[in-house]
Amino acid sequence: MPRLAAKELLNIGTAEMLIRQAITIGGELEIGMPGHKYTFDTSKLKGEYDIQYKYFVKSPKTDVARISLAQASQPFYPKRFIYEHILQVEDPDALMREWYSAQAEELSPNVKMFRIIRSLLIDAEKFNDEEKAREAAIMALELGVSLDAVKAGVIQPLNKPGPGHGGSPDQPLPLLGSGQQVGGMPPNTMADQLRKQPNEPKGVPNAA
Repeated sequence: MPRLAAKELLNIGTAEMLIRQAITIGGELEIGMPGHKYTFDTSKLKGEYDIQYKYFVKSPKTDVARISLAQASQPFYPKRFIYEHILQVEDPDALMREWYSAQAEELSPNVKMFRIIRSLLIDAEKFNDEEKAREAAIMALELGVSLDAVKAGVIQPLNKPGPGHGGSPDQPLPLLGSGQQVGGMPPNTMADQLRKQPNEPKGVPNAA
């Protein structure tokens, strides 16, 4: 690790030297490998910023040990600390964003449906799959949005509530599987509908 730390400092010093030389030359520079060259405006290099290099030692044994330690540390340390100091991942901020994204899908059925619809649409257009296109259309109807809105990433209810339905004209997305708006339902009713499951499989009569 001390050798890698010295190499990090060497790379930082080299980068700073190249930047100073580029600023001194000024104008636009041609950079890149032969066949893949492009021009770069040296004025973008001016200003305050930091240059960092970080090397990581990766091995299966080390990873297993760090994962075990991370699991034991969860009750005592925040996830960001575990990513950065215990697991020592290369980009803890990116992992935190991924974790929040996964949490959004777990906490919101609407977010999960939206992502499934987007995935179905991508495959339908890429492979000309009519079956997936129909599945995306069905899920969009259940979610209460149009396919065009899903493609554009602008989500609004298909039918805005009129007077007497409660709330302002701009309502949240309709609750999964419900014809009512989230803003017009008591919290207990919302939770009950999310948890509601059929007591028996369809088509099977009661034993009684």
